[in-house]
Amino acid sequence: GHQSGVSSVSWSPDGQTLATGSEDNTVKLWHKQGKFLQTLSGHQKYVLGVSWSPDGQILASASIDKTVKLWGKGGKLLFTLSGHQESVSGVSWSPDGQTLATASRDKTVKLWNKGGKLLFTLSGHQESVSGVSWSPDGQTLATASRDKTVKLWSKQGKLLFTLSGHQEYVSGVSWSPDGQTLATASGDKTVKLWSKQGKLLFTLRGHQKEVWRVSWSPDGQTLATASGDKTVKLWSKQGKLLFTLSGHQSIVNSVSWSPDGQTLATAGSFDKTVKLWSKQGKLLQTLRGHQSGVNNVSWSPDGQTLASGGNDNTVKLWSKQGKLLQTLSGHQSFLLYDYSMSWSPDSQTLASGGTDNTVKLWTVDNNLEKSMSEGCNWVSDYLKTNPNVTKDDKQMCASYLTNQ
Repeated sequence: GHQSGVSSVSWSPDGQTLATGSEDNTVKLWHKQGKFLQTLSGHQKYVLGVSWSPDGQILASASIDKTVKLWGKGGKLLFTLSGHQESVSGVSWSPDGQTLATASRDKTVKLWNKGGKLLFTLSGHQESVSGVSWSPDGQTLATASRDKTVKLWSKQGKLLFTLSGHQEYVSGVSWSPDGQTLATASGDKTVKLWSKQGKLLFTLRGHQKEVWRVSWSPDGQTLATASGDKTVKLWSKQGKLLFTLSGHQSIVNSVSWSPDGQTLATAGSFDKTVKLWSKQGKLLQTLRGHQSGVNNVSWSPDGQTLASGGNDNTVKLWSKQGKLLQTLSGHQSFLLYDYSMSWSPDSQTLASGGTDNTVKLWTVDNNLEKSMSEGCNWVSDYLKTNPNVTKDDKQMCASYLTNQ
């Protein structure tokens, strides 16, 4: 339905509705079964981000047209938030759903109430704001900028601390689950850990190139950092290097912890592989099958299935043991980065957005691994002897057949 690339996807908290934002200036709402519900029109330029409020009653959409729009659950335009002087690159709801933070290339962050009223303008960054992240308790907002700093603000808009020390742009910020520690990643090849009071705790050195991603394990004890130097490093919350995960032959684009925190999945941008690692840094599996670079990896909420999206225009589903379950073909162009795949809360449906201007919804069978095992054993002779069987088919079943 979209007439141009899909930039963002976001499930409503109840898992019933999917919102998709596009470069065609619209937002579309879809039922979880894939039925088209509504087109939300009003933006004059690309929609860069969509985000549901925690209660699922309001959808926020951010655009290059310098505005944010708030839509009711039925698709009614409630408010247009005007005031930014440049494109709005990010929107983030506070955990209680009372406050919306909007980040812009105009070097500011604005805080709005859910009624669309401007509460505060957070000024102080010298370059565009690249990321905003609320602490888990909703009391503190972290803003990352290309001016090499991170700033911490109270929910009342007061500047608490400026975190200075990075020598290059800040590419990512991530609060630990307990909200006590903030990790910041930078183009200066380092990660820094800060207390919630803004004190520098540790500088994590070791990467040879820029750090793109930081991700805390669910228990908050381990931080994973992904870098352009082809490695992922695991660090303790005290800043000690635990393990260096080497093996990718290219930039690591994406990292994803399983919900139980036992397994880390990493995606290689050009080496066409996904790797699974234990939390102790041991390589468990190398998942091969993509014919081009892998841009993203995402665990289902139940931790049973890993989805990987690649430049070969496919999404692949893998069991938690690393067995290829299914190849989802249909996109006519590649999937972008971390934001282009999203699981429904019940792990039953996967949404994928591609540069082919479409979003696809896939139904995921929880018994898929059992069904695949039975099916592959049934057709094992056919797979070995029929010349028309594709390489993908053989690869998909190989891990299930004891005689291969």
